[in-house]
Amino acid sequence: MRFRMLGPIEVDDDSGRRVAVEGRRGRLALAMLLVHRNQLVSADALCEGLWPDQAPVRATGTLYADISKLRRVLGLYGPLSGSERIVRRAPGYQPS
Repeated sequence: MRFRMLGPIEVDDDSGRRVAVEGRRGRLALAMLLVHRNQLVSADALCEGLWPDQAPVRATGTLYADISKLRRVLGLYGPLSGSERIVRRAPGYQPS
């Protein structure tokens, strides 16, 4: 996979086809994880980045759902599954 973050975030699979990462939060979460590639990013840090002013009551649950969608989309392309690309490690996620 190839990720581009200058301008709008873009993802291409290994054959050069564009991967559709939908939703503002999904794209923002992916960008935050890519900036911290191979580092653990806490769920709290992701929530602060997604909702800088005030997180909704169920922010953590919404974050988990957004990451799940992101893993599902990324898992459709290439040899790695989505859960291998974005690994859940307490207290957050680690992109590989």
